[in-house]
Amino acid sequence: AGAARDEAHARAAGHLARSLPHEMGGAPLAGGRARGFDGYWTYDHDLPVGDYVLRAKQFFAGQPSSFGPDHLFTVVPALPLIESPTLQQHMGSTVTVSGFGYAGDWVEVAWSDAPDTLLGRTQVQANRTWSLPLTIDRPAGPLQWVVQQECNGYRSGWSEAHEVRMLPGAPTFTAPEAGHWFAGTALFEGTGETGKRIELAQWFDSRQVVSQGDSVTAGTWTASPDAPLLPGPHWMKARQDDSDWADSLRFEVVRVEDNRDR
Repeated sequence: AGAARDEAHARAAGHLARSLPHEMGGAPLAGGRARGFDGYWTYDHDLPVGDYVLRAKQFFAGQPSSFGPDHLFTVVPALPLIESPTLQQHMGSTVTVSGFGYAGDWVEVAWSDAPDTLLGRTQVQANRTWSLPLTIDRPAGPLQWVVQQECNGYRSGWSEAHEVRMLPGAPTFTAPEAGHWFAGTALFEGTGETGKRIELAQWFDSRQVVSQGDSVTAGTWTASPDAPLLPGPHWMKARQDDSDWADSLRFEVVRVEDNRDR
């Protein structure tokens, strides 16, 4: 008797594989196919976001069964992806978070420890990219974002935490003023955190260090290039120890003979 039941179950599973219509909202969707010989079946289909009721029945010897119990489920957007900043990347107080999602949907960004307070929200473009500029007001150290995608009121739920590293605050430039002319050696001044070391570098390439070793004293600093700058327009950037970079205003370096008492 047990063998007969197993044989009947195998035949039913085989019929299930050949013809298993699904109905949603009264309209048949497709035929499912059983996996293996245990009578289980799977159904793959792309659906718009929303709430659904799934019903299924099977055919055996040309005869349909009754519909099984209603199966309620909700289709939500897929999780968006963060491409930049990358995991563990160092960043300053201003940053643009960007990544990929589904065109037309909205991406929401929050801190992992405060998901109820959105940092911002932006729409995914036609090329499936999204970006969101942010100003960070948290202390230096590890920080974690989470993101979710929203469409027509349905949300994907929050992603896993995406950790980055917040750099300490940058020093500031108080001199030179914009457009200042230096005849020969340039002199830079600013404010910073007492005891930290100031490093100056070319604005277009922070690896080209111009000056290092000058320290912040009583909240202020001064520095000059270790070697004369070439004549022409310049911008500098400065940091204190391993902080974020600050940008100077544009200034000019001229040859002494070209100086016009400016």
